[in-house]
Amino acid sequence: MAQALSSDQVDQITNNTLLVLLARPDLLDEWQENLLTLMQQAQEAGMEGEAIFAAAVASLLHFPDDSLPTGTDYDYAWEAILTGLQTGAIQPEDQAISLEQLLATVAELAVAVMTGASDQKTVIARHIREIRASAVAAEARELAVWLDDVLALLDGVPVDRLGAAHQDVYAAYWQAMVQLLPRGD
Repeated sequence: MAQALSSDQVDQITNNTLLVLLARPDLLDEWQENLLTLMQQAQEAGMEGEAIFAAAVASLLHFPDDSLPTGTDYDYAWEAILTGLQTGAIQPEDQAISLEQLLATVAELAVAVMTGASDQKTVIARHIREIRASAVAAEARELAVWLDDVLALLDGVPVDRLGAAHQDVYAAYWQAMVQLLPRGD
């Protein structure tokens, strides 16, 4: 049977799990809740392998010495998580997130908040502010300005007052995000 989770989703589960276990234990409860939601959705959809994988990863958050394979099509991701725990590496350098992936992820989160997941606004805004702080520290000024506009949008600033200064890839992702937002108020 083919996998129901895309390779991007599996990579996100792998990377987020390693991030929580190796660097951000303060996000453990939130990540476990996300995994349990995924497990429940998979169960309701009759996707047994996906439910088992999500349950195993959620369990691993509290029992990181667990090394039994899941017996699913996702054992390659399970092995990547176990290897990451052994090596202390969150993600290989050759798989570092690209600027485009970062912009797409932030745009998706902003659209989600503004189109139905408003209960997650505080958490998502906090994460975007953390990314912005990293951008400032790395002297990525264009990225910081773009993130400022996303945060302003989440704070209710009208979209027509934002985004005018963005160029190139920043303008493209800004426009793509804006097109997915509800029109009018």
